[in-house]
This record gives sequence, structure tokens and C-alpha cells, in this order.
Amino acid sequence: MVSKVLELDEDEFKRKFPKLYEEIKQETKRYPLIDLLEDRPPLIPDAIDYLRRCKSNEEAEEVINYLERTKEISVERANELRKQLRSEGLKSFGSYKGPYYYSCKYLKNLNIKKIQRKPP
Repeated sequence: MVSKVLELDEDEFKRKFPKLYEEIKQETKRYPLIDLLEDRPPLIPDAIDYLRRCKSNEEAEEVINYLERTKEISVERANELRKQLRSEGLKSFGSYKGPYYYSCKYLKNLNIKKIQRKPP
């Protein structure tokens, strides 16, 4: 596979890609680093992983309360998450992960028949 590197100075980039240039310069929308690491295999889920499965702010509040109550996150971390939820919204934690997200993403190429145990 051949890859090419595109070299542009700032003015040329601005002329060729005005909307993208404007978006980059504004820097108003930031996404969590987790969105950049989507191809990593799943480990133990953290608070953000649970929040990304929520469909509403109310559901996210319940998750934060539960994690705080069970001491999976500290009071300080719970307050940080609540503040982010109220000020930036649920999508600020990353894109929604629906049912079967992990099995579809990480197990889709797994050959179940090959690894099934054969009866004695």
C-alpha cells in the first residue's frame, strides 16, 4: 500500500478546506481521548464507559450516584462527572455505546465453532 503525505502551509490549507480550518481554529468542541482509542480491546469498564451506555441525563445521574454509593468512584470524581454532565451534556463523555457494542466490535471475527469444546 502506498501512502502519500500532503504538505500544505496554513494559508493554502485555509483556502482548500475553509470549514475544517475554521473548526480547528475555534477549538470549541473537544472529545475525550477515549474516542481516539476505540480500537483498543475492552478492559475493565470505568465510569465513562458506563456513562456512554446511558440514553438520558437522568440515567447518567443514576449511574454516577450508584458508582459513588458503591465507592467505585470518589465523591470528588462523582462531582466532576455531574458538573460535566450538566454543563456539557451526555455526549461530552463520547459517543453512545448501544447493546452488544463490545461483542459486535471485538468478537465479530471470532470463530465460535472453532473454539467450542467437543464432547468426550
